[in-house]
Amino acid sequence: MRNFDENDFFSHFGLPLGLRGVSSDVSNTYTRGISIDVKETPKAFEVKADMPGVDKKDVKVNVDGDVLSLSVEQNASKNEDKEEEGVKYHRMERSSQFVQRRVRLPESANLAKITAKMENGVLRLDIPKVEEKVRQHTITVQ
Repeated sequence: MRNFDENDFFSHFGLPLGLRGVSSDVSNTYTRGISIDVKETPKAFEVKADMPGVDKKDVKVNVDGDVLSLSVEQNASKNEDKEEEGVKYHRMERSSQFVQRRVRLPESANLAKITAKMENGVLRLDIPKVEEKVRQHTITVQ
């Protein structure tokens, strides 16, 4: 069982998996492909990811073990044979892209009940918490 203190859990939300345990100074300078906000309430976690200009059909959300993966793959068909009179392309970089962001989720996340909604270029994931099991209680001796 992983133990998260309050600061440890949220400090790693912004880091890719390979940078777990790296100081927060490094995390502030690390360039990310997808910007996210993570909020915790007593009953759920909420993740918001900025994806301006992205169509929801290009967004993939996967869970593998305790790792949440957000990815965007856009493929525009290149028509390299198309010629326009008087136009010469020197560089064509906007035709396709792949961006991925992975974050580790805590054990209290109910992975089977995650919902996702895309609105105005923001992907919102609602991740309910599992009900806590009673770990300590008093037993009456008869």
